[in-house]
Amino acid sequence: MPKNQERRTDPLFEFIVVGSLILGAVFAFGPGKSEAIPLPEEKPTPVVVKKSYVEPTGKVQVIVRN
Repeated sequence: MPKNQERRTDPLFEFIVVGSLILGAVFAFGPGKSEAIPLPEEKPTPVVVKKSYVEPTGKVQVIVRN
């Protein structure tokens, strides 16, 4: 390169090179394989059926018509 010629670089090229270096460093030195921590198994709570306070008598009564 002659002494009197200025060195010009394309800003997009510099951006791509620097970005690639940063991205490579993140992948190379970033967090390794992380193992998932298993969640504790949830046991289903038993369903309690409460006794009804109303006992059917078998009689039918009409409350509303039309």
